[in-house]
Amino acid sequence: MENRLENKEETSDRRVFERIPVSLPARFKNNTRDTEGKCFCGDISAGGAGVFSKEKVELNDKLDLWLEASGRGDPLQFSGEVVWVKETQPQVWKLGIQFSDVRFMDLSMILRAAQ
Repeated sequence: MENRLENKEETSDRRVFERIPVSLPARFKNNTRDTEGKCFCGDISAGGAGVFSKEKVELNDKLDLWLEASGRGDPLQFSGEVVWVKETQPQVWKLGIQFSDVRFMDLSMILRAAQ
């Protein structure tokens, strides 16, 4: 089952920042539904992230996302909104999260950890 604001071609045409593949453990707080969960970040850019979760999250939910970057003690926090949701396997969802603000130094640390 898939909920999308727009189809994939429209999304890629509108995307400003290239997505970089990463493999980072993460966790999130769903501020819309007051829930929390563990997740896994599969790609990231200055505009957002692709995250896999076993916890159901809905379109337009507001999230705080903490990414674990190797070599850094504290996780890095990003905030954003779920702009699309796709069930990739039974009870596993991929979320497209659009960041509401980006601290480029934090993003730089994530990208260095991904190399």
